[in-house]
Amino acid sequence: MKLDLLRILLVKTWHESAAKIHDSESQVRDVLQELLKQKAQMLTEGIIASRNGRQVLPVKNTYRNKIAGVVHDISASGNTVYIEPREVVKLSEEIASLRADERYEMMRILQELSERVRPHAAEIANDAWIIGHLDLIRAKVRLLSKRQEQKSHKSLRTRRFNSSMFVIPWCKMLLLMMYTLVKI
Repeated sequence: MKLDLLRILLVKTWHESAAKIHDSESQVRDVLQELLKQKAQMLTEGIIASRNGRQVLPVKNTYRNKIAGVVHDISASGNTVYIEPREVVKLSEEIASLRADERYEMMRILQELSERVRPHAAEIANDAWIIGHLDLIRAKVRLLSKRQEQKSHKSLRTRRFNSSMFVIPWCKMLLLMMYTLVKI
């Protein structure tokens, strides 16, 4: 399987999974919005709350048996019960299942990509080492340039001296080190 085909499959799989999750979440919001309108007198607030990763309705404790569903939390005062309506429970379980499937598919694809990259591990490690050393050299040059810049503010004469006597040799040395690293 070519890498381009794998990328297409990854994007297609992720897109389909994300679309299913989005549709289910929209259905949950729609059901909850409808219940907010219908049961407004039974709610402490006209909002959709979230408890334990679930979308719930804040129901007055006196009406807790009037709305069928799962109780996820009770307020500290005991006046509010957070209920996930029965109509939403099935959709929430479907969303959880879709997310688990999505995680499984991502792990499968990452394992397949890892298998394809594994034969090149030594080359990748070597490249990472070279990049790390080039970054270190770059950081040293930047630090020295900043130090030189701080010194150059003292006088114009010092700046001319530093730029010609200090930075140029460092640039030459940097180029020489880069050449040596790339040659290795």
